[in-house]
Amino acid sequence: SKSFFLCVFLLMIRRPPRSTLFPYTTLFRSLIIIGINSLAERDRFFKNIAWKVNTGFRREEISKEENRTVYSVNVGAGISKYFLSDGLVYALFESDIKMGGELDKNYAVGGGISLGILKTVSKFWKFQLQVRGITYELGDKHKYYSLELKQRFRISSHNAIKLNIIRRKFTDFYIYDINATWNFYF
Repeated sequence: SKSFFLCVFLLMIRRPPRSTLFPYTTLFRSLIIIGINSLAERDRFFKNIAWKVNTGFRREEISKEENRTVYSVNVGAGISKYFLSDGLVYALFESDIKMGGELDKNYAVGGGISLGILKTVSKFWKFQLQVRGITYELGDKHKYYSLELKQRFRISSHNAIKLNIIRRKFTDFYIYDINATWNFYF
């Protein structure tokens, strides 16, 4: 099935450091301008070809006390293959460019790989398990790894709820995220 996904923004509620006066706060997490992930076969020409283009602003948590906002352009190309009747495995080679005043030299350029499984469990439930690693060697040098479990629960043909559980490693700092979003498809 062909679909277009548009996420305007995502708000994440997380517990701040203990020194903060307020026990909980809402932080801006991302503003996705373009988010296209094409993993499934489209026609004979694109058979087994997977690709993605993502760009927008996001906040990166780089330590317990420090966040930074970056603009990023992330593109990837690779292969995908169906398995069983409702599953798909994929591998993408990625390049990522980040720009922002809080980065060393105001930019970071890196490359890496994503490996994943996409499975339709039922008519209303899909999940995706993905492992990702990117090494930034130009500009702000750092490494980024993630393990992500993304689930989508379809409510209707135009509405879905997504639940994501993510473990990220930014250089030597681990971050755990659990977030839920409501998506409207048009």
